[in-house]
Amino acid sequence: MRRLKSISYTFLLLIISLILVSPFYITFILSTYSNDDIFRGLHIFVSDNLANNIQSLLHSGFANYYINSLFIAVCVSLLTILISSLSGFAFARLSFRGKSVFEKVVILQLMIPSQIGIIAFVILMRVLGWTNTFLPFIIPSSVSCIGVFWMIQYIKTNIEVPILESAYIEGASHFAVFYKLVLPLIKPGLFFLGSISFIWSWNSYLLPSIIINKRSMYTVPLGIATLGNMYKTDYSTRFVGLLFSMLPLIILFICGSKYLLAGVADVNKG
Repeated sequence: MRRLKSISYTFLLLIISLILVSPFYITFILSTYSNDDIFRGLHIFVSDNLANNIQSLLHSGFANYYINSLFIAVCVSLLTILISSLSGFAFARLSFRGKSVFEKVVILQLMIPSQIGIIAFVILMRVLGWTNTFLPFIIPSSVSCIGVFWMIQYIKTNIEVPILESAYIEGASHFAVFYKLVLPLIKPGLFFLGSISFIWSWNSYLLPSIIINKRSMYTVPLGIATLGNMYKTDYSTRFVGLLFSMLPLIILFICGSKYLLAGVADVNKG
Protein backbone atom coordinates (compact mmCIF):
# COMPACT_ATOMS: atom_id res chain seq x y z
CA MET A 1 0.00 0.00 0.00
CA ARG A 2 2.82 2.40 0.88
CA ARG A 3 4.60 1.58 -2.34
CA LEU A 4 1.43 2.25 -4.32
CA LYS A 5 1.06 5.63 -2.60
CA SER A 6 4.70 6.44 -3.32
CA ILE A 7 4.29 5.55 -7.00
CA SER A 8 1.09 7.62 -7.19
CA TYR A 9 2.77 10.66 -5.62
CA THR A 10 5.78 10.30 -7.93
CA PHE A 11 3.54 10.06 -10.99
CA LEU A 12 1.52 13.10 -9.87
CA LEU A 13 4.69 15.15 -9.28
CA LEU A 14 5.97 14.07 -12.69
CA ILE A 15 2.79 15.28 -14.38
CA ILE A 16 2.90 18.60 -12.53
CA SER A 17 6.57 19.04 -13.43
CA LEU A 18 5.87 18.39 -17.11
CA ILE A 19 3.07 20.96 -17.07
CA LEU A 20 5.33 23.56 -15.45
CA VAL A 21 8.25 22.87 -17.79
CA SER A 22 6.14 22.80 -20.97
CA PRO A 23 6.11 26.63 -21.51
CA PHE A 24 9.92 26.69 -21.43
CA TYR A 25 10.10 23.76 -23.84
CA ILE A 26 7.61 25.33 -26.25
CA THR A 27 9.51 28.63 -26.15
CA PHE A 28 12.76 26.86 -26.98
CA ILE A 29 11.21 24.83 -29.81
CA LEU A 30 9.59 27.87 -31.44
CA SER A 31 12.83 29.84 -31.16
CA THR A 32 14.43 27.36 -33.59
CA TYR A 33 11.90 28.04 -36.38
CA SER A 34 11.74 30.87 -38.87
CA ASN A 35 9.07 33.51 -38.47
CA ASP A 36 7.00 32.11 -41.35
CA ASP A 37 7.23 28.49 -40.18
CA ILE A 38 5.98 29.18 -36.64
CA PHE A 39 2.35 29.32 -37.75
CA ARG A 40 2.55 26.25 -39.96
CA GLY A 41 1.20 23.45 -37.80
CA LEU A 42 2.08 22.21 -34.32
CA HIS A 43 5.81 22.05 -33.58
CA ILE A 44 7.26 19.63 -31.02
CA PHE A 45 10.73 19.05 -32.51
CA VAL A 46 13.76 21.31 -32.95
CA SER A 47 14.32 23.06 -36.27
CA ASP A 48 17.50 24.56 -37.77
CA ASN A 49 16.90 28.31 -37.67
CA LEU A 50 18.15 29.07 -34.14
CA ALA A 51 21.49 30.57 -35.27
CA ASN A 52 19.77 33.00 -37.64
CA ASN A 53 17.33 34.04 -34.94
CA ILE A 54 20.15 34.68 -32.47
CA GLN A 55 21.98 36.75 -35.08
CA SER A 56 18.84 38.82 -35.71
CA LEU A 57 18.44 39.31 -31.97
CA LEU A 58 22.02 40.57 -31.53
CA HIS A 59 21.67 42.94 -34.48
CA SER A 60 18.62 44.51 -32.83
CA GLY A 61 20.73 45.83 -29.93
CA PHE A 62 19.47 43.25 -27.46
CA ALA A 63 22.84 43.08 -25.67
CA ASN A 64 22.47 46.74 -24.69
CA TYR A 65 18.92 46.12 -23.44
CA TYR A 66 20.24 43.21 -21.41
CA ILE A 67 22.92 45.35 -19.75
CA ASN A 68 20.35 48.05 -18.96
CA SER A 69 18.00 45.55 -17.30
CA LEU A 70 20.81 43.91 -15.33
CA PHE A 71 22.04 47.28 -14.06
CA ILE A 72 18.56 48.38 -12.97
CA ALA A 73 17.62 45.03 -11.40
CA VAL A 74 20.88 44.69 -9.45
CA CYS A 75 20.67 48.28 -8.14
CA VAL A 76 17.04 47.81 -7.11
CA SER A 77 17.81 44.52 -5.35
CA LEU A 78 20.76 45.90 -3.36
CA LEU A 79 19.00 49.12 -2.35
CA THR A 80 15.80 47.26 -1.45
CA ILE A 81 17.76 44.90 0.79
CA LEU A 82 19.51 47.81 2.51
CA ILE A 83 16.46 50.04 3.02
CA SER A 84 13.98 47.29 3.89
CA SER A 85 16.28 45.50 6.35
CA LEU A 86 17.09 48.71 8.24
CA SER A 87 13.44 49.79 8.26
CA GLY A 88 12.23 46.32 9.23
CA PHE A 89 14.66 46.18 12.14
CA ALA A 90 13.55 49.60 13.35
CA PHE A 91 9.84 48.71 13.19
CA ALA A 92 10.25 45.22 14.62
CA ARG A 93 12.61 45.76 17.53
CA LEU A 94 13.02 49.50 18.26
CA SER A 95 10.72 51.99 19.96
CA PHE A 96 10.29 55.51 18.60
CA ARG A 97 7.62 58.19 18.41
CA GLY A 98 5.00 57.60 15.72
CA LYS A 99 6.01 53.98 15.17
CA SER A 100 2.44 52.64 15.11
CA VAL A 101 1.32 55.36 12.67
CA PHE A 102 4.16 54.69 10.24
CA GLU A 103 3.57 50.96 10.46
CA LYS A 104 -0.09 51.47 9.57
CA VAL A 105 0.95 53.63 6.61
CA VAL A 106 3.16 50.80 5.35
CA ILE A 107 0.30 48.31 5.62
CA LEU A 108 -2.15 50.76 4.01
CA GLN A 109 0.16 51.27 1.04
CA LEU A 110 0.10 47.52 0.39
CA MET A 111 -3.63 47.77 -0.27
CA ILE A 112 -3.27 50.46 -2.96
CA PRO A 113 -2.42 49.30 -6.51
CA SER A 114 0.62 51.13 -7.85
CA GLN A 115 -1.10 51.70 -11.22
CA ILE A 116 -3.48 54.19 -9.58
CA GLY A 117 -0.74 56.78 -9.15
CA ILE A 118 1.05 56.21 -12.44
CA ILE A 119 0.00 59.57 -13.95
CA ALA A 120 1.08 61.56 -10.90
CA PHE A 121 4.31 59.55 -10.83
CA VAL A 122 5.14 60.41 -14.44
CA ILE A 123 4.43 64.10 -13.80
CA LEU A 124 6.70 64.02 -10.74
CA MET A 125 9.50 62.39 -12.74
CA ARG A 126 9.22 65.13 -15.36
CA VAL A 127 9.35 67.84 -12.68
CA LEU A 128 12.47 66.23 -11.20
CA GLY A 129 14.03 65.85 -14.64
CA TRP A 130 14.34 62.08 -14.29
CA THR A 131 12.64 61.12 -17.55
CA ASN A 132 14.89 59.18 -19.94
CA THR A 133 17.08 58.15 -17.02
CA PHE A 134 17.18 54.96 -14.94
CA LEU A 135 16.42 56.80 -11.68
CA PRO A 136 12.59 56.37 -11.87
CA PHE A 137 13.09 52.60 -11.97
CA ILE A 138 15.73 52.43 -9.22
CA ILE A 139 14.95 54.96 -6.49
CA PRO A 140 11.15 54.56 -6.05
CA SER A 141 11.30 50.77 -6.46
CA SER A 142 13.98 50.50 -3.77
CA VAL A 143 11.64 52.00 -1.16
CA SER A 144 9.38 48.97 -1.06
CA CYS A 145 6.58 48.76 1.48
CA ILE A 146 6.27 45.06 0.68
CA GLY A 147 9.97 44.66 1.46
CA VAL A 148 9.63 46.57 4.73
CA PHE A 149 6.59 44.52 5.77
CA TRP A 150 8.41 41.29 4.86
CA MET A 151 11.47 42.20 6.96
CA ILE A 152 9.29 43.26 9.91
CA GLN A 153 7.68 39.82 9.99
CA TYR A 154 10.95 38.01 9.37
CA ILE A 155 12.84 39.82 12.13
CA LYS A 156 9.98 39.41 14.60
CA THR A 157 9.97 35.68 13.87
CA ASN A 158 13.72 35.02 13.95
CA ILE A 159 15.29 37.63 16.26
CA GLU A 160 14.46 37.26 19.94
CA VAL A 161 14.35 40.37 22.15
CA PRO A 162 16.65 38.94 24.90
CA ILE A 163 19.43 38.50 22.33
CA LEU A 164 19.28 42.18 21.43
CA GLU A 165 19.00 43.29 25.04
CA SER A 166 22.19 41.46 25.95
CA ALA A 167 24.01 43.32 23.17
CA TYR A 168 22.65 46.68 24.33
CA ILE A 169 23.76 45.92 27.89
CA GLU A 170 27.29 45.48 26.53
CA GLY A 171 27.07 49.03 25.14
CA ALA A 172 26.50 48.25 21.46
CA SER A 173 24.83 50.88 19.28
CA HIS A 174 21.79 50.23 17.10
CA PHE A 175 23.91 49.99 13.96
CA ALA A 176 26.41 47.67 15.66
CA VAL A 177 23.60 45.39 16.82
CA PHE A 178 22.09 45.37 13.33
CA TYR A 179 25.37 44.76 11.50
CA LYS A 180 26.98 42.22 13.82
CA LEU A 181 23.98 40.44 15.33
CA VAL A 182 20.84 40.87 13.24
CA LEU A 183 22.28 40.83 9.72
CA PRO A 184 23.90 37.37 9.91
CA LEU A 185 20.64 35.86 11.22
CA ILE A 186 18.40 37.25 8.48
CA LYS A 187 20.45 36.31 5.40
CA PRO A 188 17.83 33.88 3.99
CA GLY A 189 15.15 36.55 4.31
CA LEU A 190 17.40 39.11 2.62
CA PHE A 191 18.17 36.76 -0.23
CA PHE A 192 14.48 36.04 -0.73
CA LEU A 193 13.67 39.76 -0.74
CA GLY A 194 16.53 40.55 -3.10
CA SER A 195 15.48 37.79 -5.49
CA ILE A 196 11.86 38.93 -5.59
CA SER A 197 12.96 42.54 -6.13
CA PHE A 198 15.27 41.44 -8.95
CA ILE A 199 12.47 39.50 -10.66
CA TRP A 200 9.96 42.36 -10.36
CA SER A 201 12.46 44.86 -11.73
CA TRP A 202 13.63 42.52 -14.51
CA ASN A 203 10.07 41.88 -15.71
CA SER A 204 8.84 45.46 -15.42
CA TYR A 205 7.25 46.71 -18.63
CA LEU A 206 4.56 49.34 -17.92
CA LEU A 207 6.72 52.01 -16.28
CA PRO A 208 9.68 51.79 -18.72
CA SER A 209 7.27 51.96 -21.66
CA ILE A 210 5.96 55.29 -20.32
CA ILE A 211 9.18 56.88 -19.05
CA ILE A 212 11.74 55.85 -21.69
CA ASN A 213 11.79 57.44 -25.15
CA LYS A 214 15.38 56.64 -26.12
CA ARG A 215 15.93 53.25 -27.75
CA SER A 216 19.44 53.00 -26.26
CA MET A 217 17.87 52.93 -22.78
CA TYR A 218 15.35 50.18 -23.49
CA THR A 219 15.13 47.28 -21.06
CA VAL A 220 14.68 43.63 -22.03
CA PRO A 221 10.84 43.62 -21.98
CA LEU A 222 10.73 46.77 -24.13
CA GLY A 223 13.36 45.40 -26.48
CA ILE A 224 11.47 42.14 -26.99
CA ALA A 225 8.20 44.00 -27.59
CA THR A 226 9.76 46.11 -30.35
CA LEU A 227 11.43 43.31 -32.33
CA GLY A 228 10.32 43.43 -35.95
CA ASN A 229 9.26 46.38 -38.09
CA MET A 230 6.13 48.38 -38.80
CA TYR A 231 4.91 45.79 -41.29
CA LYS A 232 5.79 42.50 -39.62
CA THR A 233 6.35 41.21 -36.07
CA ASP A 234 9.41 38.98 -35.74
CA TYR A 235 8.02 36.29 -33.47
CA SER A 236 10.91 33.87 -33.94
CA THR A 237 13.42 36.46 -32.70
CA ARG A 238 11.09 37.32 -29.85
CA PHE A 239 11.11 33.71 -28.69
CA VAL A 240 14.93 33.75 -28.66
CA GLY A 241 14.79 36.98 -26.67
CA LEU A 242 12.43 35.33 -24.19
CA LEU A 243 14.89 32.44 -23.79
CA PHE A 244 17.74 34.81 -22.98
CA SER A 245 15.51 36.83 -20.65
CA MET A 246 14.81 33.67 -18.63
CA LEU A 247 18.49 32.90 -18.03
CA PRO A 248 19.15 35.27 -15.07
CA LEU A 249 15.98 34.11 -13.33
CA ILE A 250 16.82 30.43 -13.83
CA ILE A 251 20.41 30.97 -12.63
CA LEU A 252 19.13 32.91 -9.63
CA PHE A 253 16.78 30.10 -8.66
CA ILE A 254 19.37 27.34 -9.18
CA CYS A 255 22.04 29.13 -7.14
CA GLY A 256 19.74 30.37 -4.39
CA SER A 257 16.88 27.89 -4.14
CA LYS A 258 18.14 26.79 -0.73
CA TYR A 259 18.00 30.34 0.62
CA LEU A 260 14.65 31.06 -1.06
CA LEU A 261 13.03 28.05 0.59
CA ALA A 262 14.72 28.81 3.91
CA GLY A 263 13.48 32.40 3.83
CA VAL A 264 9.86 31.36 3.31
CA ALA A 265 10.10 28.59 5.92
CA ASP A 266 11.63 30.89 8.53
CA VAL A 267 8.90 33.51 8.30
CA ASN A 268 6.13 30.87 8.29
CA LYS A 269 7.33 29.16 11.45
CA GLY A 270 6.19 32.14 13.48
